[in-house]
Amino acid sequence: MKKLNARLDWNRADVISIQKYLAGYDSGITIYSGDYTADWLLSGIYESKWIIKTAKTVKRADGSYKYVRTLNWNRMLPDGTFLDSPQNLAFLNFFQKAIFVIVESSSIAPHLSVGSLPGLVNNLLSFAQWCFRKDINLNPRSEFLRNLTQERLFCYVREKIHGGIMELFGVAELFKARFFEMSGTDLISDDIYRLTPADITEAIRVFKSKGFYRITKFGDSVIDRMKFVEAFGLPEQITHSDKFGAFLRQFEPDLLRKSRDVLVPVTLEYEFPGHTTPLISDVIGNPENIKQFLGYFKIFLSTRKLFHRELPDSERFRFGDIHTYIQNNQLQIKHTPWIPLPTCLQIINSSVDWVLNKGDSIINAMVDAFDTLHKEDLLVIEKPFTHLYQKRNSVVEKVLKRHQNQIEIASFDYNVRDVNLFRSKAPLTYLIDILRGACLILIASMKPIRLNELSSLKYDCLYFKDNDGFWLMQDIEKAGIRGILPEDAKPIPRVTAKAITLLQKINEHARKHVPSNKEEKYLLYGINYGYDWKSASVADQEFIRSRLSYFCDHIEVPLDEYGRRWYVNTHELRKSFLLNFFWTFKFSSLDSARWMAGHSDPDHVFEYIQDNFEGEEMVEVESEYAYQQLRLFKEGNNLSDVNNIEEIYDEVCNEFKVNSISEVNEDELKQWLEMQIESGHFEVTVFGIENVDENVKAQIAIKIS
Repeated sequence: MKKLNARLDWNRADVISIQKYLAGYDSGITIYSGDYTADWLLSGIYESKWIIKTAKTVKRADGSYKYVRTLNWNRMLPDGTFLDSPQNLAFLNFFQKAIFVIVESSSIAPHLSVGSLPGLVNNLLSFAQWCFRKDINLNPRSEFLRNLTQERLFCYVREKIHGGIMELFGVAELFKARFFEMSGTDLISDDIYRLTPADITEAIRVFKSKGFYRITKFGDSVIDRMKFVEAFGLPEQITHSDKFGAFLRQFEPDLLRKSRDVLVPVTLEYEFPGHTTPLISDVIGNPENIKQFLGYFKIFLSTRKLFHRELPDSERFRFGDIHTYIQNNQLQIKHTPWIPLPTCLQIINSSVDWVLNKGDSIINAMVDAFDTLHKEDLLVIEKPFTHLYQKRNSVVEKVLKRHQNQIEIASFDYNVRDVNLFRSKAPLTYLIDILRGACLILIASMKPIRLNELSSLKYDCLYFKDNDGFWLMQDIEKAGIRGILPEDAKPIPRVTAKAITLLQKINEHARKHVPSNKEEKYLLYGINYGYDWKSASVADQEFIRSRLSYFCDHIEVPLDEYGRRWYVNTHELRKSFLLNFFWTFKFSSLDSARWMAGHSDPDHVFEYIQDNFEGEEMVEVESEYAYQQLRLFKEGNNLSDVNNIEEIYDEVCNEFKVNSISEVNEDELKQWLEMQIESGHFEVTVFGIENVDENVKAQIAIKIS
């Protein structure tokens, strides 16, 4: 073999080049080499509660933070200890460091941002808790996860799918054993979700004797969840499980009288259960969905380069087998439902009425009332309360009379929200909430937007272009990398622009009384009218959800056959816009719909459409579209969207033995096209092609089988 004599001139440029090359190699094979601190983690890495910074985070004068996310590591384990108990700290600290590295490393999961932490941690924490079960025999306190095998991982997946947290913690066996200790009675039924009437009667008697019941504000006798989990040694997180709720519902006759079908919440936030409130039979009978777990677990194993003593080699697992089992056995999650058209129209039309006809009057009345109270020094909480409230009501009554010709206002504030009463006699603080809901609906329904994008809109998000119209500037959530979001502008109708100007007026009023350089930059910054008169904040995601629901209650959106009301959310409004847009403009609109929604690929929008149109409706849409494209081609129009339209045209002419489709009866041709699509002979296909400028254009073809 001939020797290669490589010669390096040891000048400064060569040395620097070699150093850069080696540094790049080191960074490529090193997943993390820091000190476990980051600007997004405001607490110490080993704290029992992580405080996580967001884009809106503000530090208060006392050192505490506003607008943060929290992660609680204080989880109960099957052996009765907690994850942050002294004997478990070695495992917890390893777990916390691994999670931290996943977020910080640029090589493990580069597209996983801080915003993904709740999903990542919640998926892996349930698994971590399960690892402490004695019968699993993992010995995580000393062995960490080194003893994890394919069989044990498969066991977790199987139990999680078929029983959720109830199965992971062995609730059935635990309940039967503890119940026998309490009552001296064995349960007749083996299925804790379907106890016999005798079992239920005895359980209610025992639970009453133990003081497990409490009375809700609606007068219903219900099981006190916290007392129950404490008595039976269960983790607090189980109280959020629908299966746990369905199990306890057997012992809550007051709620069963309200509905034997729907898992009615113990305390209703709104007037009725929502359309997403599950049926008891579905909760009991359906498996769980764990589609994200395996992906997160594989990412977790990727930290083994740093934690080789704590983690097993990924090669011992057959992930393909586990993935197949999950796909075949887990609950198949349905896509976000399409709001029924009558409901969607009712919500939008009512919102338009509130924004155009009532918005300014409500805000003017509130600004007048608030400013008058402020001037009279009646916003300060002082004793005696009775004197304060009497004087406040007297002053406000005079103010409201000045506005009675513009808007009907029954009072200024309220203690208990009584929707039925307020529909005819509304307090001003209630009207402000309904108006906010109307404004949010008109933004989310007229411009596809995600919940976090809506809460992050800036005060100056509205633009007007001469000879064009109004545009909305927003941050695109899913297009961001590691939490950095690009901005994008989309056109909006005038009524949506009006809704934004009303929210700007509320923001301006908050600036006047509670200025905050950072917070007031957000459109949804406003005074917390009616609750804490000296505070203001940026509306968070829960605030948005609640105001949308308040609005649906106020306008009395109709109930379904189970007595549930459709409480609309931003994702449903976003999806309904896209589906209605497509229904109106057919396949020609796909690229526009993709652009409006902020998707990078038209396939994503088309998945929405296919999952929400019934088969017959989709065939009708596709055949009508195919007919339109054939007509365009016949007329010599070069605007046809279908790449292979000439091939389809020839196919039609050959079938009908004509030289032009104008010789074929329109109805006959449409019917024939429907038959070809329904039989699978023709298939409308949508795909995206990325060009060198990284722009995506929707491409459409009709596949001939």
